[in-house]
Amino acid sequence: MPECGKCGYNGSRMEFKYICQAEEIGAATLRRCPRCGEMVYCDEMVEDEKMRDIEVWGLGKLRGQTFKAKKRKERKAE
Repeated sequence: MPECGKCGYNGSRMEFKYICQAEEIGAATLRRCPRCGEMVYCDEMVEDEKMRDIEVWGLGKLRGQTFKAKKRKERKAE
């Protein structure tokens, strides 16, 4: 969990606004503290303790399903 060096706020990565990659290659990012606005260096490879598996993108009930658009004739009939 990131911690702001200026105000000491400690929260989940979801609370800190994503700004940009900190380096060209790697998982380091810059995020903004929600309390004071200071830039915080974060390692995105570290897992949040508050994050549950179901909230992670791609691990929900719809994983692996294929969705196809309806044909135009079927859409007009509705």
